[in-house]
Amino acid sequence: MRTMDETGAVREILQNGDGFVIAGHTNPDGDAIGACLAMGLALTGLGRKANVVLEEYNKKFNVIPGQNLVYKGDVNALEPDVLVCLDCAGADRLGAARGLLDKARVTVCVDHHISNDFAADHTVLDPAASSTSEIVYRIIEPIARIDADIASALYAGVVFDTGGFRHGCASAETLRVAAKLMEKGIPFTEIYNELLHRNSAVEAAAFGEALKNISYYAGGRVCRSFIAAGFLRDLGAGGQDLDNIAEYMLNIRGVMVSAFMYEKPDGSVKVSFRSKKEDVSVIAKGYGGGGHAHAAGATLNGSLDEVRDRVTEKLTALYE
Repeated sequence: MRTMDETGAVREILQNGDGFVIAGHTNPDGDAIGACLAMGLALTGLGRKANVVLEEYNKKFNVIPGQNLVYKGDVNALEPDVLVCLDCAGADRLGAARGLLDKARVTVCVDHHISNDFAADHTVLDPAASSTSEIVYRIIEPIARIDADIASALYAGVVFDTGGFRHGCASAETLRVAAKLMEKGIPFTEIYNELLHRNSAVEAAAFGEALKNISYYAGGRVCRSFIAAGFLRDLGAGGQDLDNIAEYMLNIRGVMVSAFMYEKPDGSVKVSFRSKKEDVSVIAKGYGGGGHAHAAGATLNGSLDEVRDRVTEKLTALYE
């Protein structure tokens, strides 16, 4: 397992640098958003200038403080002195912020994905951590005042990536960190419920379509579903409305691996993998993606039918 720990160097950069841009991965989830906003709030608290670059995300993540730090202009117009990439396993996962790598004087990567191959100037990589937000807590706790807003952002990231402390990535240390964050007087129940239990009408309709399209293979050990572009277009839904579908499929009794796919507007197909035992990050990486051993993803070129067949064949081969 590849790890890197340049925590000391990163802390020095955060304390002495300025002109920060903080970027998360494409289609940002709760951990990416929580980590980025917490880092931005910590830096502004230290008197530093910081912009956060994130793609559009689900409105439920508005429960995370620090939304005012999200940069709304042309990303290419930014001139960062320091680019901090959080929860991003590779340069290509930066999306619109990818071009900032060549502009920044210093680049930093903080991540917990086992598939990470990011070549930053300074890296803190711990695949054993529950989330990037947990690592960000370790980095900033000695050098910044963690107020209720920063604690809320970090707690949101930890809760999201651990599935409410249900996943195997949650450790005793994760719970200790969560307890310290809760001691800051954060609205932990509201954050937990908003991220994990509440859904919009659009999300509910997409969830229903995914359940309708479920198929089983390998004696019920492989579960696959999909949503076509036409349905999403008519519904007015996007990738940000499709969280937790692959996770739900994995919780069906007997299922060991799940794959949820949806057609993106550009014609490619996004695939989310979940597993109980198999290392699906290897499969995702084979398709140009990555992630964790039991939660990974990739974007494949080809029609939905073609991708469905390719992915299904790959997953059923695990049980032959």
